[in-house]
Amino acid sequence: MPRVFADPLRERVGRYGLLLGVDAILAATALHAAMALRFDGEIPAPWAAIMPRAVALVVAVRLVANLAARVHAWSFRLAGLPDAVRIAVASTTGSALIVGIAPWVVPPRLPRTVYALEFFMSSSAFAM
Repeated sequence: MPRVFADPLRERVGRYGLLLGVDAILAATALHAAMALRFDGEIPAPWAAIMPRAVALVVAVRLVANLAARVHAWSFRLAGLPDAVRIAVASTTGSALIVGIAPWVVPPRLPRTVYALEFFMSSSAFAM
């Protein structure tokens, strides 16, 4: 029997799943681009070996920060200054957590320029 009414919970879960998936891809891409910029396009073998752990850390922290700041709880057509502040808070908090956690998860820690480049790239990507 076909449904007459849409299931709002299923639609919301699907929307959040899609948005979080896009955020995960953007965070991983931002880290890879930051590493490529730092090392002029060719990441040395020791740094390439730790990239899977670094990507996992960055993606996990960025998703948690975005969920905590409720970055996706707004209308795309009616975005305003409060939404921009939420994105800025999520990006800053995420970067602070990454810098604080990375030495334990990704020894040796990532180069400092990678943290800065990843912050700017992911913040810009999440704001779009």
